[in-house]
Amino acid sequence: MDDDENFVDANNGGETSEEELSVDNDEVVVNDGYLDEQEYFTSEEEIEEDETSEGEGEGERNGGGRVRLIPRILQMFRQSSNRRDDDNQNDSSRTNDADLTFDLGLPGQHLYLGQGSEVQGRTVFDDNEVTTIPILHYPHFVLMPGQIFPLTLFDPGSIAMMRNVLAGRKTFGMVSAHSGAPQLKGLIGTTAEIFEYGELAPEPDIGITGFKIKAKGRQRFRLQSTHTDNSGVKLGLVKMLPEISLTNPFNSSRLRSCDRKGDRKSLERNLRAFSPMPSYIYFMYDSQKLVSRVHTSLLNCGWYTDRGGSGKIPTSPEELSWWLAANLPIQDTWKYHLLGINSDIQRLRVELCILATIQVLVCRRCYNDLADQTDIFSMSAEGPQGAFVNPGGHLHETLTVYKAKNLKLVGNPSTEYSWFPGYAWTIVECSRCFNHIGWKFTAAKDGLRPDKFYGFSRKSISSALGKQDDTRPPPGGGHFPGGEPLSPAQQQQHINDDDHSQHDMADLIM
Repeated sequence: MDDDENFVDANNGGETSEEELSVDNDEVVVNDGYLDEQEYFTSEEEIEEDETSEGEGEGERNGGGRVRLIPRILQMFRQSSNRRDDDNQNDSSRTNDADLTFDLGLPGQHLYLGQGSEVQGRTVFDDNEVTTIPILHYPHFVLMPGQIFPLTLFDPGSIAMMRNVLAGRKTFGMVSAHSGAPQLKGLIGTTAEIFEYGELAPEPDIGITGFKIKAKGRQRFRLQSTHTDNSGVKLGLVKMLPEISLTNPFNSSRLRSCDRKGDRKSLERNLRAFSPMPSYIYFMYDSQKLVSRVHTSLLNCGWYTDRGGSGKIPTSPEELSWWLAANLPIQDTWKYHLLGINSDIQRLRVELCILATIQVLVCRRCYNDLADQTDIFSMSAEGPQGAFVNPGGHLHETLTVYKAKNLKLVGNPSTEYSWFPGYAWTIVECSRCFNHIGWKFTAAKDGLRPDKFYGFSRKSISSALGKQDDTRPPPGGGHFPGGEPLSPAQQQQHINDDDHSQHDMADLIM
């Protein structure tokens, strides 16, 4: 499903039609902190078309505390503030983990949200248990078990739902709108357990009060049905999905009388001697062998982090499989399929194949090269990709990279609401199609290492195999500024290329 279709706003609980969305996407939304991913026009033709349709535009604030700017103001802003980011054009160095001075534990605490009240206790559901929990339908965010994420809510109905959750089992269900399903029934989601909450101070000019929470993904479920109670809270009847743990594939063919030999090599010789198939076939499904292969792959591409116990990659097969699922820079469709796999062994096998395909990171709209796989690194103990929320309540899964290319800076650096304490952020966009890519972070305090890095919004990038063709047209149709328009057949072809299909995922699973 494309990011611009059937958007469901988690803050107001309502659905936005395609007609409403097309207007919203052509308007610029500026929050008190980070700008959203849909603020920019891709060509002068779009700006002119919007000027004729919108007229003078609107300048009022909406419920999220955001200001709408007319296209002419945006165009003037871009001309006066845009500049090319040339810091990394000739910079091929990479900071070693030993040289990092930033505390990796800070980003996961989400200090920009302020202090909150901690919640004690945990609710654990049995496998295949059927129960009713509140459901939050959030667009384009596939929550994985073990993943930590923040939310800021402004809609009174959503806030009331969270208060009811805190008064009860402190657990609600998250389902993603990415799949485009006409109904929620049958979707796979993840339970989210709140561990901290608090009130947001009202904005001075509006007086709107918000509510913030920090939660962690716990267990998978399948949504069987939904209904709305008298207070307007959406409830779902869910069935908890079990996690299947497979035993060592050699166990069924081993000679049990040799088990008393505790030496591992002797045990492996025993297993191989009585195995009807070559040992490498079994090693393909051995969980510990898969964990070792994943760690080797992450070490080769530079993702591996081991700094005194902070930011270590999990060693448990199940935990590692969910950690990878949360940190891989892949599209929603692939994330949803990973969530649907019920075995850590099969999940790790698929993730190994995905790791092999991620060689370069490109702009999702125009396929412009942005960074290499080896540029990815962990700036948080949670991993290289973390979920952060901006002042308007929009959730961004942000991938950190040492260096990037083909980007333009928009605006001036700011430390307000910074997701990485001690760093100032500057908006960056693609130098070719002006798609919002993410942010450049620069050290605002002396002694911080690295002195700069980039955060890519996962919704704005795609992963690709090998070097991209700079002449390739954008996948969403239209044309590059100053280029020739695409035919309908070409537009459809690039739309298909941009969306990772279920057949692609099936090939990886096999």
